[in-house]
Amino acid sequence: MSSEPVLPDPTDQPPFRRAVFYIPGFDPRGAKRYWALYKTESRKQAKITGGAITVANPVETKRSLRFAIEASWGSERVHTDYALLRWDDLVAAQMHSALPWRILRGLRAYASQFVSGAVPRMLRLAATPVIVTLFPLIFFFGFALLGALIGWALAMIAGGLGAPLAPQALIGVGGFAAFLKLTEWLDRYSFTYYLLDFYALMTEYAGGRAPDVQARVRDFADEIREAARSGRSGRYDEVLVIGHSGGTFLAAAALGQAVEADPDLGSGQTSVALLTLGQTMSALGQISGSEGHWDECAAVARSKDLFWLDVASKADGACYALVDPLAQSSRRLPSEERRAGPLVLSARFRETMAPEQFAALRRRYFRLHFQYLYAFERPEEYDYFAFTAGPLRLSDRFAGRANNRRVPPLARELERAR
Repeated sequence: MSSEPVLPDPTDQPPFRRAVFYIPGFDPRGAKRYWALYKTESRKQAKITGGAITVANPVETKRSLRFAIEASWGSERVHTDYALLRWDDLVAAQMHSALPWRILRGLRAYASQFVSGAVPRMLRLAATPVIVTLFPLIFFFGFALLGALIGWALAMIAGGLGAPLAPQALIGVGGFAAFLKLTEWLDRYSFTYYLLDFYALMTEYAGGRAPDVQARVRDFADEIREAARSGRSGRYDEVLVIGHSGGTFLAAAALGQAVEADPDLGSGQTSVALLTLGQTMSALGQISGSEGHWDECAAVARSKDLFWLDVASKADGACYALVDPLAQSSRRLPSEERRAGPLVLSARFRETMAPEQFAALRRRYFRLHFQYLYAFERPEEYDYFAFTAGPLRLSDRFAGRANNRRVPPLARELERAR
């Protein structure tokens, strides 16, 4: 008596397993908002692309926020352990410093960048993000001038009322200080002091003068290395390290340190990849003292066992879109040495977002800078939720893909990354 062969049920196949380590940018607002954003936007994207994504409740600690993701794409299932590696406490501590100290640190950072020629070098890479870099400086001096005029006017009024010279001076200084305090409260709209803080930290980090951040990066590197080691025994099919905005240089540094500590990282069953979104690494590379960070990034790019994808959009004026993340005035890494990449890809916001959404956001620069983490109405090659909850490794998804051709002059040397 013959019987038909019993075929395995696709749902009995083990799911594709991934570990994601996401490092956010310079953001003091805490980690849980990123979980809520992922939960909401992944549901939207899955509905558009024809899948199902379920996001579990997060477990939050001082150093991370972790949650599980279960996804299905037809008969394929995916399990992702998503860890947001936190440094928002360091950001908040810097932003909660006394205003005079914040101003002093920011102005000192700008002075060192101008003196060293970093700003002209940034302009050679891309003009738009340098405008974003300089506008807090322009705004601050505008605030200071207006505050001085207000203080002078108050002092003159006090003098006209018969106040002696010393009280006049005190009234004038008090008016100036009160106005600057008001501008600090309005920073939620102007981002002036926020950006002064960011560029101060970037300059200090480049020069090795940010010990708290550097220690946190070493912790990140240990976590990444441990996950990749676990993958050698079959725990994960992919370890994906993601950095966004100011988190791009921390993500690259952490993975670079992991590779330097374990040169065989990514050589086992587990694929290891780096995804940088809306990168600011190109600015960091122009700052004096950043050679150590460049070495860490180069360690990632040279690795034969890793894959590096850099994604940005020309519509995002707060990043160095389609610019070589390894571009540095004094050093170059030839394309033949870039075995991991980076592969530079355009997110094409104008084409992939709904027209009415793009029109509404095109002048909201900081919101548009976060679009990489949102759902797209017409996703093309870039799909954050396919990358983090889909059944393909990032390296397999872009195997043989050439670098984006619409690049500024310093990136034209980029050829095929793989």
